[in-house]
Amino acid sequence: MVRLYRRYKVLSCLVFAVLCVVTVLSLTVSRSASAQLTAPAPDLLTIDMSSNQVGITTGFSGASFSVFGMNQIEGDVAIIVEGPPRSLVVRRKDNVAGLWMNRQSVRFINIPIYYDLALSTPSLSMAQRPMLEKYHIGLDVLKLEYRGKHDKQSINSFREALVRNKQLQGVFSLEPRKIEFLNKHFFRADFSVPPNVPTGNYRVRAFLFENGVLLDQQEKQLKVAQVGFSATILGFAYNQSFLYAISCILMALIAGLGAYFIMRRG
Repeated sequence: MVRLYRRYKVLSCLVFAVLCVVTVLSLTVSRSASAQLTAPAPDLLTIDMSSNQVGITTGFSGASFSVFGMNQIEGDVAIIVEGPPRSLVVRRKDNVAGLWMNRQSVRFINIPIYYDLALSTPSLSMAQRPMLEKYHIGLDVLKLEYRGKHDKQSINSFREALVRNKQLQGVFSLEPRKIEFLNKHFFRADFSVPPNVPTGNYRVRAFLFENGVLLDQQEKQLKVAQVGFSATILGFAYNQSFLYAISCILMALIAGLGAYFIMRRG
């Protein structure tokens, strides 16, 4: 009986060990299979910039930067550079009794202070209009929200005036830039920043389309800020507005007294 009990105990231990090994192997296989099933798909589009910041100094006369990218499959690419949204009012003057006065106005909201884009193909052949409107691909489909009740013809007139004025200021593109493909999967687009560009955080977005279907999109941030002595003066003016005003008055008085004594001696 003792020998039989010992054999039974040894056999039970062996069976338990085998069951543990089988359980561990099954868990390992199931985890690896689930990891393969839930593994994220590789990015079909990747972008980077030559510089992620534009510094505005006292003698700032404009700048330029490049967006580089790589697409895993061939397709249509669009790159958009948008400034932070702002609200603005567009007014129209009419002749009233020989005087030109503001008669009508429309307040637009969430309008980018800067807009530029580059395309590998014409936007109309890239995707359907609803898709272009959703991602703001093209000035003609750029959604310009407004407040108030206005008829469609009046809104179209004010919209054209808004875009035209922004283009004259150089903060809206006149026409899309061309994306240059260095090979089948590597491309580049050059953008220029005008001297009067507003400061803020800009969005650089890239889209990859195939047969009108959006396959992938990527986004980067571009910071436009004042740097150097001009940034110090601007920060002092905003943070210490009273002292800044007193300093300006004192500087004006000193300049005036200096000019007075110089002219008196003459």
